[in-house]
Amino acid sequence: MSRKKTSLFRDDEAPLREPFGETSFPNGCGSVSSMSLVGTRRDRRLRVRGRCPNRPGVYGFVNRSGVLVYVGMSRNLRHRLLTYFSSASRRGKEVRIAGQSGQLLWQETVHPIIARVRELELIRRFRPDYNVEGHPWRMREAYVVLVANEAAWFRLEKEPPAKSLGMWGPIPMNRRTIAAVKELNLHFRLRDCPTSTQMHFSDQTDLFPNAAANGCLRAETQSCLAPCIGCCSQKEYNKSLRAARQFLDGRPNSVLEDVHEQMRAASRELRFEKATRLRDVAQSLERLDGHLRKFHDWMAESTFVLPTSVGDAQEKNGSEHWLIVVRGAIQQVITAPTDAQQKSQALELLQQVSTAADSLALPQNFNHFQVARVVRAWFRKYPETQKKCWTLRQAIARCRRRRVA
Repeated sequence: MSRKKTSLFRDDEAPLREPFGETSFPNGCGSVSSMSLVGTRRDRRLRVRGRCPNRPGVYGFVNRSGVLVYVGMSRNLRHRLLTYFSSASRRGKEVRIAGQSGQLLWQETVHPIIARVRELELIRRFRPDYNVEGHPWRMREAYVVLVANEAAWFRLEKEPPAKSLGMWGPIPMNRRTIAAVKELNLHFRLRDCPTSTQMHFSDQTDLFPNAAANGCLRAETQSCLAPCIGCCSQKEYNKSLRAARQFLDGRPNSVLEDVHEQMRAASRELRFEKATRLRDVAQSLERLDGHLRKFHDWMAESTFVLPTSVGDAQEKNGSEHWLIVVRGAIQQVITAPTDAQQKSQALELLQQVSTAADSLALPQNFNHFQVARVVRAWFRKYPETQKKCWTLRQAIARCRRRRVA
């Protein structure tokens, strides 16, 4: 069943305060401008050329019912939007989008990275029909989520819950990764039963001793610590859970070495079924670790400040901004400080961010991962951008100078 779309406004005269809605980085996004798509293709092209800026940003096409049908981003809004109304354009999708739309919206950003983040925000919020990449219904990725419970366990979630004890990802959503997360729970003997199952740890006093649940197959085969029937204490279960978290956090060597050693021992004892089973466990855990390391290792090393400018330095409306990136994701966008008060405020913010980054106090939620993916993709595509970045220490030193360079 198709979901009812949100109408942005009824007609061309409606006020355009914030038709795109709120953003995570208000300092990095300008106001929203609009243009009615009337007249010939040449008329539209002339209006775009005269009104749209040569700057990075996002744009959206709204159909005649007031529904946002497509969202895009560009490093140069004017150049990109002209392609939708060019007589030389033969791309079917662009022709259909422009032909069915009655309104064009655009919003400037201080950097293409912010434009990309804003694009994903709008796609997730409005779910336009013509967008494919980033659409929640078409996502082929998932997150390993530590389910919040007194006896927590891991689950692969396409849409992470609002509350969880931890989250790792994104990783591809396929049968192999689903099996890998299942093997993760099996190897560390963590439960995977329904959330409603009552726990009865061995170190808990129970007023009704006979109320404990019956053991399941995993409890019988000792592939689960079985906290539901009192086979382990809370401390024992938490110890196994910490070992699993350490594996996901990037310390897999001891776990994989232990599995390989068990596999070799089973082979020497001619227990080939067990050896085959352990081989499959090792492959699943290695596959899961491989997916996570590519992204999480980059995040662990990516805390810096990216200075950027909007407009020509000689333009009156030109401005400079600092993108503060912590563990791979943009945390703040601030205007480059130019006086003592602004430098003092920026210095205080940078020191807070530095302390939080060192203490690992910043939460890694779903939005953090999405923004970090955008930043990582940008630096992989444009590695020369790394030369322009400052460390937090360098940015703090600049704030302490009398003049900001």
